[in-house]
Order: sequence, then structure tokens, then C-alpha cells
Amino acid sequence: MKLTYREAYDRIVDAYFKDQLNPFQSCACFIGNLLGSQIWSACRGNPKLKQESDKVEGLLLINSFGYSIYQIELMEDNFLNEIFFAIKGYRYASPRNEGYASGQLMGEKYENALFAAMSSTLDILKKIHEENGEVVDAPVFIKRELAKV
Repeated sequence: MKLTYREAYDRIVDAYFKDQLNPFQSCACFIGNLLGSQIWSACRGNPKLKQESDKVEGLLLINSFGYSIYQIELMEDNFLNEIFFAIKGYRYASPRNEGYASGQLMGEKYENALFAAMSSTLDILKKIHEENGEVVDAPVFIKRELAKV
């Protein structure tokens, strides 16, 4: 089930354009959309998945996609740090501590931060695939335009 760069790119970018990407929920973040919600939730120690076997299965599934846990954590850390640095001027902290009850931010500042995080994390994803010997012809990632309400 190893993913090519384009398959991985399409999964993540599709979620971005459908507004199904939420940096504050592990099942809907960059990695959650790449791997699938249950896999990433298990690896992150989701309280609903308390059994150690869930975490082991999650790690095995990550490997089946062609990634190491180090590579996944590198992308996840970059994604979250880019968003929080752009919004708050400092690195990642839990949104619960910032007064975001729903875990979502809205507005142009958030959209710019999300686009920057997507762009830089897609660059990391590309580099990972190239380091694994894949010849990558990466499409140009463009910012989405949300409808005004």
C-alpha cells in the first residue's frame, strides 16, 4: 500500500480544497488525511485507543505506506509549527489553552498560515519521496479561495 508522492499529495490537497483538513484534530490534520484517521490516532496515543496493540498496529501501517515514524513526525511537527508561528508568533501549543473551544481558527490570517504550512510540509513530503528514489514531478500547489459568507 506504499504511496507515490502524487497519491500522497492528492490525498492531502483534496482534503485541503474540500475544507476537511483541521490541524487541531489528529484524524483530520495533514498526517491524518495522509494515512487515515484511525492509524494516526492510534500512533498519537488517542485516549479512545488505549491498547498498546493499537499503537503497534498503527506503526506497522505507517511503515506499509512507505514512511518511518520519524518522517511522519517531521511532517506533523512542521505543519503545526508553521500554523502556530504564523498565527501567534510562537511555536505549537495546544489550541485548548488558547481559547479555541472548537479547535478551529477562521479568517485570512488562518488561511495564510494554513497555506504556508501546507506548502512547506508538501515540500518535506516531496523530499522524503525523492530520498527514497522516486522521481517526483510535483504539481504547483495553489491557495484555495473560500466563498465569502
